[in-house]
Amino acid sequence: IVHVAPRDVDDWWPRVRTGLQRIIEKTAPDWMPEHVYLALVSGAANLMMVNEGESFVIWQRYPGDDLRGLFFVLATEGEGLDRDGPAIHAELERLAGQHGCRKMRMMSPRKGWGRLPFWRLTGYVYEHEVKP
Repeated sequence: IVHVAPRDVDDWWPRVRTGLQRIIEKTAPDWMPEHVYLALVSGAANLMMVNEGESFVIWQRYPGDDLRGLFFVLATEGEGLDRDGPAIHAELERLAGQHGCRKMRMMSPRKGWGRLPFWRLTGYVYEHEVKP
C-alpha cells in the first residue's frame, strides 16, 4: 500500500481516472472524476495505491452524526479485493483510528459488499465500527 501525496496524484491519475470511470458506468453517481481529482490535489481527499496500482482507495473524513467518520471509495481490478481486501481494510481501520474516527462508511448500490464479514449492510450504506 502506497499513500500518495497530493503533489504526486498526477503520477497515478490515469489509472485512478480509469477506475473511477468504471465505477461511474456501473453506478451513475452524482460526481465525475474531475471532482475527485480536485479533492485529491487539494488535500481534501487522500489516495492509496495498492499492489502497484492494481487497486486504489480514495478516502476522506466525513462529518457524520458525531463528526468522527471516515468515508472511502475503493476500486479494484481482477482478484484485487479477494487478495488485498484484508490488508486494505486493516489499513483503513488503522487510518480511521489514527484520525479519531468511530465509523468507516462506504456507499454502494451493489449488495455484494454485504458478503464480506468486515461490512454491515445498513441500507446500501456500509459501515464498520472502528475499534478503540
